[in-house]
Amino acid sequence: MAEKFEVPEGWVLQAYQYALDPTDAQAAALESHAGGARFAYNTMLRAVKANLSQREAEKSYGITDADLTPSMVWSFQSLRNDFNRRKHRVAVREDGTPWWAENSKEAYANACKNLAEALKNWDESRKGTRKGPRAGFPSFKSKRSTRAFAFTTGTIRVEPDRHHVTLPRLGTLRVHESTRKLARRLEHRTARILKATVRFERGRWLVSFACVVERAASRPAHVKRLAPVVGVDVGVKDLIVVATPDGREVLRVQAPKEFTHASRKLRALQRKAARQQGLWDAVTETRREPSNAWRRTQQAIADQHVRVVNLRRDRLHKLTTLLAQSFDVIGTETLAVKNMMAAGGARKKGLNRSIADAGLGAFSRQLDYKTTWYSSALVKADRWYPSSKTCSGCGSVKAKLSLSDRLYVCDNEHCGLNITGIDRDLNAAINLARYARAEQSACFDNGGADRKPTASAALVAVKPESSDGSASPKSDEMLNTEAVHDLAQCLSKAGSAADSVLRAASSLAGVSFSARVALVRDALVSDLPARFPEFRAVIEGALAEPEFTGWMIMPVTEAVAVAGEDEFESALDLLAALTPRLTAETAVRRFLNADLERALAVMRGWTQHPDEHVRRLASEGTRPRLPWAPRIPALVADPRPALGILDALYRDSSEYVRRSVANHLNDVSKDNPDVAVQVAKRWFAQPEATTRTVVRHALRTLVKAGNGDALELLGYSPHTPLTVSNLSVSTPAVTFGGALDFAFSITNDSTGPASIAVDYVIHHVKNNGARTPKVFKLATRTLAPAETWHVSRTHSIRPISTRRYYPGVHLIEIQVNGVSRGSRAFILRM
Repeated sequence: MAEKFEVPEGWVLQAYQYALDPTDAQAAALESHAGGARFAYNTMLRAVKANLSQREAEKSYGITDADLTPSMVWSFQSLRNDFNRRKHRVAVREDGTPWWAENSKEAYANACKNLAEALKNWDESRKGTRKGPRAGFPSFKSKRSTRAFAFTTGTIRVEPDRHHVTLPRLGTLRVHESTRKLARRLEHRTARILKATVRFERGRWLVSFACVVERAASRPAHVKRLAPVVGVDVGVKDLIVVATPDGREVLRVQAPKEFTHASRKLRALQRKAARQQGLWDAVTETRREPSNAWRRTQQAIADQHVRVVNLRRDRLHKLTTLLAQSFDVIGTETLAVKNMMAAGGARKKGLNRSIADAGLGAFSRQLDYKTTWYSSALVKADRWYPSSKTCSGCGSVKAKLSLSDRLYVCDNEHCGLNITGIDRDLNAAINLARYARAEQSACFDNGGADRKPTASAALVAVKPESSDGSASPKSDEMLNTEAVHDLAQCLSKAGSAADSVLRAASSLAGVSFSARVALVRDALVSDLPARFPEFRAVIEGALAEPEFTGWMIMPVTEAVAVAGEDEFESALDLLAALTPRLTAETAVRRFLNADLERALAVMRGWTQHPDEHVRRLASEGTRPRLPWAPRIPALVADPRPALGILDALYRDSSEYVRRSVANHLNDVSKDNPDVAVQVAKRWFAQPEATTRTVVRHALRTLVKAGNGDALELLGYSPHTPLTVSNLSVSTPAVTFGGALDFAFSITNDSTGPASIAVDYVIHHVKNNGARTPKVFKLATRTLAPAETWHVSRTHSIRPISTRRYYPGVHLIEIQVNGVSRGSRAFILRM
């Protein structure tokens, strides 16, 4: 197998793909091989499932493990040997004559190998030893699945005439295009074929040769170097924007949008196909023989998709080759393209389609390996690096930058980009170029290998994307030694000693983030003047430095809270000045707990501040249950003193502020649900376009808990006549690492439209045998009178850090508009 081949030094794995032009007889043989591979896969999967079911049944009768039916071995060799024993019985025609000998044994062997790999992935995934997304149990392949098979032994040859290839049992087949590139390498012994894979894709048979190729890392002599170091920002409007560290734009390529341009013709063809006689008769609900015209239309649709794929592939290969050959060091982002397209539904349909049309994932993958081919270096910025939010003029970082903001305008009034602004993509490309230049020596030390360095603390986004405990960078990516050294330098420029801060920088290893903040805070209090007016003067002097930003601000705000406890209003004003650089939401809580009325009087004034960061601080800082921060017991017991701040901000022009208001009211709802509902009702009395979104987010905890008042307010009445029927669990016994599959139907029994909010509740078994509920959002929908909605869902039960699972009988409960509508039991096996 190709996986067992060790690639020699100076060689790389590379694939060559060609379209085949088989004769009718050869096409039938290709179909037979693909069908044989599918048959072998399904046969052995059926045997594995039968073995597992037999063992489960025997266990349910109390048979001991020693007496159970022996379990099958899932290795490739075992599955292949087992199939070879079975094929004489199962791979035969109705008259008993065998058909398995008509195909190459390699088709069956590689199918068994694929099944062994799928079973291995599932087994490791359920045990928690496999990285990446959860792998489910293998499913059977149907005739509509991809038709494919592979060869690793036998006669696999590219013919000297450059227009034919030879494969085992299939003989010599004509290819649609010249094979000269691979043939020349094979003739010069600079390539060796390891594997040939044949598949049917978009109306054509294709053959792919996996080869090991000798390739020296060098740039072609005729290619002109455009710049030594560049940053490349990718997008869906401009596919790439390339810039140098000094701000010069080198290259800009607009996204061609091949699929978008083909959509008009595709829509016309699909409408035409809908008028013709297709495979399905909607009247009789049966399959039928389609017309020849329908077949021709389907072929035209497939041809359009092939054209789009070929145009996109050609464009990406030419562009990535140009970049890899023209620049020594290339800085790019680390994009999780799959995650970018994972959510949003109809609201993000157009954006997701544009991301897919641009081919950003393929662009990153191709650039990755081509930089090693052409002796250039690829530097990938950390996934959290804020290339778009960072100002290329002064280095300050925006807390929020929406996708619609195509012009970057710096928030720093002393920066030139505060007035003129700069193209958003060009700004990001410049930042990536500077990032790559900083990592240049490390890249060349690694021979141009891909690096994923950690972003410096000063360049991590200055505000967490949410304040509800969501994922964030690690301690070393936030308050690290480099950040503390930068802090000491800013203090020195402001005229203060920083000896204790420098000593603290050398004591951060192995220390948690909160302990780091406390360590640097105490050092700051020791270094800065004891009298608060002088203390404040130093901090204000540091604020004049653009580098005084990022996570280094966290211990500074804490130091202000310690040093300014006797200078109430002055200290709070200083925290307001600091919060645009990071956030002072934790530090202000010292003042709230010390003197609530006095602190609230100052913070109410912040609701009219022109800076959205300060307005947000008024809401976020007074949250009773702010995650990762000390609670405010007085506001937990009685939140009303702070409600004036929320009333002033729930209609704020900044979504950033409104979201904080919603989170604050959600905190209130956990201890004082009646107060939260009354506030929401008051807001609905004077609504704006954003009010419903704010209220819905603010009452999310009450909605999950089935609070009737909250549901009524949002239009989901618990008294709506509904019928929930056919609740079923198709996986009554779930193995840990697997998934629970359930389904049910909801019917609107009222005479008018019904708005419904559907949740499901998993009642997990605890260690003592009792159960504890956990509510999961499912969907919201409006049903017409007498309309029935059929719902099905899969719920993964896999290892997570926030829950410990125990075996036993669990329950799943359906909750509609806060009312329980039935439950079913299922068994969890560990």
